[in-house]
Formats: sequence, structure tokens, C-alpha cells
Amino acid sequence: MAVRLLVSFNREDTRDWEALEKLAGVPAGTWRQAAALEQRIDNLRRADRHAEAGELYREKMKTPEGRLYIFTFMGWGRIKPMVEKVIKSYGLRVGEDRTGHPGRIDAILRFQGVSDEAREVIAKHPMILTWG
Repeated sequence: MAVRLLVSFNREDTRDWEALEKLAGVPAGTWRQAAALEQRIDNLRRADRHAEAGELYREKMKTPEGRLYIFTFMGWGRIKPMVEKVIKSYGLRVGEDRTGHPGRIDAILRFQGVSDEAREVIAKHPMILTWG
């Protein structure tokens, strides 16, 4: 099972989107296009137009809005073995859990190899770190 490391965020909160932009390394203001892309892809899938949704995804995946959209559900990717050990050391479940504790978040991200800049973004704009 692939356990991915993500941040939980409020899609209605522009401050959360702005923090996500920094975490994903995309230009400020990209969140609007990413949210619109997500809506377009979801609408196509709901209409059973999966091939078109896949084509749109592939077309946009390397654009700033595509990278931000992908970051919303892929985050920093699969957790590393050392991160599993850190998570277990806190008494948390590796398969699916979360933490809002700033020290734990920083340690988990550090062992995942997340940049100092990204860890600083979360320290300034607290978010919940999830994995599953």
C-alpha cells in the first residue's frame, strides 16, 4: 500500500491555497486555475468521460496549475521508511493518521526530505499533516 504524505486544507480558505502554492513551488495566484482544473476534471469524471478527464490531466500536469492540483492529492509522495519510524515513535498509525503538532510536523517533513522553506511555510501557516 502506498502511504502518501499530504497536508489537509480548506478549499474555501484562500490563505490555505496561498500556503499550498508556496509548498508546491508555483506562482502566487495559481490556486484559482488549479481549483478550476480540479472542477473540470471532476465534472468530466462524473459525466463518465474518463478519457477526456485523463487527457486534460496529462495536458495540464506540467503547468503550474497542474502541479498544484497534483500536490493537493499527492503531496510529498510516498512516505520514506525513516518517516514510518518517526510516525510510530509518536504512537501514531502509519497506514492512515494525522497530526497538527508543530514539532511532529517539522520532524516528519524533515525526515521526508522536505525543504526548509516548505517547513517554514507550515510553521507560519499551521496546517494538519496527514498520511494514508
